[in-house]
Amino acid sequence: MGNADIQAQTTAQPAEQSAQPVAGQTTQATPPPARRTTKLMTEEEHVEKRLDEQQCWYSKKATWNQKSFRELRIIEVILAAGIPFGSSLVIQYHEITYVVAFVAFVIAAASGVLALYKFQDNWVEYRGTAEALKREKYLFLTRTSPYDVPDPFHMLVERVEGLLSKESAGWGSYMRQAGTQTTQPPQQPTHYGDVPLTPAAPKPAAKPEDAIPPRGDVSGVPAPHQ
Repeated sequence: MGNADIQAQTTAQPAEQSAQPVAGQTTQATPPPARRTTKLMTEEEHVEKRLDEQQCWYSKKATWNQKSFRELRIIEVILAAGIPFGSSLVIQYHEITYVVAFVAFVIAAASGVLALYKFQDNWVEYRGTAEALKREKYLFLTRTSPYDVPDPFHMLVERVEGLLSKESAGWGSYMRQAGTQTTQPPQQPTHYGDVPLTPAAPKPAAKPEDAIPPRGDVSGVPAPHQ
């Protein structure tokens, strides 16, 4: 055995000894990584954190849109009713002309804001959604039909999410429709009552073969001189 083999054995023995466990000591295995478990929502949590919060949000939005619509509408009606009275005083007081013009400007601005933000439509839609969510809540708590089934909680989740997704889909379609109306150029009217405004299509020009030949030129031979 050579010197190289003796040195290799001496260097391998400490490594093997260090790998072997010492008597009286226990080796600790590395624990597997903990799995993240998703906590399921209970009935009380869903009613409190989902149904009640959404119902409260829609109720507040309905109240705010109702208040905004009524205030702007009242301003518009009162100012519009005062224009005839102010116009009758223009002959005597020329300064009132500027007041009447300003009142007309405010009326036009109020009408534009009402048409742009659609406070009345939002008020009706939000109030309807809030009342529908409240109805579903009380039907579920009293186990009234359709919640008189073995698993009413999952039915509640499906019906509530259906109401909310329907509201979101309606809002998305409204925004897409508003975007197409603003991007498309205005179309010219084509009729005024029963009278068409578009010019009539020109009649096609007569073809040479459709022309009536002169007298005596029936067979294509010139007529004889008389």
